[in-house]
Amino acid sequence: MAIVVDPSLDPRIVTVPITDGVSITIQSLHDQIRDWEDRQDSLAYPRLVLSSGKEDLGGGVAVGITSTLQNTQVEFEGRTTVSQAGTVTTPDAAGETLIDSGATFEANNVERGDLIINFTDLSLTVVVRVESEQELITKPLLGGGDDQWDSSDVYRIYDVVRCNISGGNLGAIDTAGDAIDPISPTVNTQIVRASSSSATLLEAAESTSDANLKYLIESQRPGHAATGDIFYWSPTDGNDSNDGTTPALATLTFAAAYALTADSNNDVVMAIADAIGTTTVVTEQIVLDKDFTYLRGPGENFQIAPVTDVLPVSITAQGAEFSGFRVVGLAGSGTTNAITVSNRNVLLSSLLIETAGDQGIEFNSDSSTSIVDTVVINDSESNGILINHPCKEIIVMNSKFDSNGQNVASSGIQLLSNVAPTTRLNSITGNQFTNNSAYGVDIGSGVVRTILGQDNIFGENTLGDILDTGTATIEQTWKTVEDTKLIVGDNQALILSG
Repeated sequence: MAIVVDPSLDPRIVTVPITDGVSITIQSLHDQIRDWEDRQDSLAYPRLVLSSGKEDLGGGVAVGITSTLQNTQVEFEGRTTVSQAGTVTTPDAAGETLIDSGATFEANNVERGDLIINFTDLSLTVVVRVESEQELITKPLLGGGDDQWDSSDVYRIYDVVRCNISGGNLGAIDTAGDAIDPISPTVNTQIVRASSSSATLLEAAESTSDANLKYLIESQRPGHAATGDIFYWSPTDGNDSNDGTTPALATLTFAAAYALTADSNNDVVMAIADAIGTTTVVTEQIVLDKDFTYLRGPGENFQIAPVTDVLPVSITAQGAEFSGFRVVGLAGSGTTNAITVSNRNVLLSSLLIETAGDQGIEFNSDSSTSIVDTVVINDSESNGILINHPCKEIIVMNSKFDSNGQNVASSGIQLLSNVAPTTRLNSITGNQFTNNSAYGVDIGSGVVRTILGQDNIFGENTLGDILDTGTATIEQTWKTVEDTKLIVGDNQALILSG
């Protein structure tokens, strides 16, 4: 749907309809205004916009677009969507905590900045933080009768939508030639206007230098190079109406960001931890089911923690990556793994996995040639990692397994091979196994040629360090923390002792 123009107002108004989304470029705005001006019924009106720029400077660079609205302003159509309505069940005289035992704030995507109207005393406020499904922290109520959250107060929450105008410089003048604001405000919208800081812009197509830089950076990774498109996910400040192409246009949910990726295109979703002063916590289930797509997070301050007994992370795609998160399960009340992998060549790295309801990580089906690197798994109800048949050539390295087997005697890593084809040629090297309720590593019957590499460290595992009932296991040197060893080299001594 094209823009809507009201030429009867002063200044005139150009409206971007809801159906056109939450962003518009200055080039698109110029083109759509020109289309309106060229209509037969619009010829009687003076021009709405004058634009300049886009002269070719060579090398994929052009002069930036500058559009000046002529006695005209741009607005995004107002939003009146009610995301939550209800009544207060617990009063707060300070007017800063809204509690409604019947609400579902998280499920309805209530977020910081949303407008709240107390229809009982006609006061207003905005959301500061979503504490739970039933509780919000708000700014103090203002402009009403008593500016308090009283029991049975009736409220409504309206989604405030961030809209964007980008791709050049936008100004406006009135009929006298004096500058005016090019933006006309509308209900429940916030307009972000990105202006160029110089007179040039890159062409829309990715420049050769940018493409070369992206490939050079990603080539430094041992695998899973994100050479496709990048999309951004912000559980705090995002909006699922955004296109996800920049941090400012991040989506609110992972599902919305992931829907923008293409199968087998090496696209990546970047998770943004922007809950200031605290950990970003999401309850959304993560499903990676497109081949060669990647999800990367910032680290332990981004937590995935479903509140119901669902699998937090499911990976069914070939060549997927999941890295840079903390995953918290429901040990004691849950029965699911933290992560399940059921396809090959998956990378799991830089993860902290805690209190899984079953296995910390389970590899099944043909999840061969996958890599676990720099992962800490603690306090799982069962094994830290379970490698099932017919998995082969999985590498587990530089990781730590502590206190797994909280519900049933289990190990840091267990390898099983109940039926053909066998579990085989899996490598375990450079890891630490401590305080697991069964073994550090449990190699089951029928498992073939497991490689126990150098520098695995074992200590205080209840039933022992290694149980090997497999075939042709290849054991290199490993250390136990109960031993005291002296390693001398370059005139330095490293003492490992219990």
